[in-house]
Amino acid sequence: MTPTRLQVQEKAVGGGVVLGLTGEIDFTTLDVLDGALVRSAGAPVVVADVAGVTFIDSVGLTALLRAHRDLTDTGGRLALAGAKDAVRRVLEIAGLDHVLALYPTVQSALNP
Repeated sequence: MTPTRLQVQEKAVGGGVVLGLTGEIDFTTLDVLDGALVRSAGAPVVVADVAGVTFIDSVGLTALLRAHRDLTDTGGRLALAGAKDAVRRVLEIAGLDHVLALYPTVQSALNP
């Protein structure tokens, strides 16, 4: 089975950036995620809309943690929105649901 290539739709919203992610986040798609996160690094808020993510592994979790750290260090924040059960479960098992800000919708992530 060939992994689903990660697709990212980047959209400026207010003073922030929303990254609409669709597909799988793993070592084969890390470059796509990292590229989007790097391009968004100057924004005060970056919302990763993970509603369309069907799989995430430790490499993807590490990329999100790195982005969270980098944004926090510069006064910004990373929020995850719309995590479905499979992705939410991985975040919970890794203990990242207590580190990364999780929101049910993009709108609630933009306006906490």
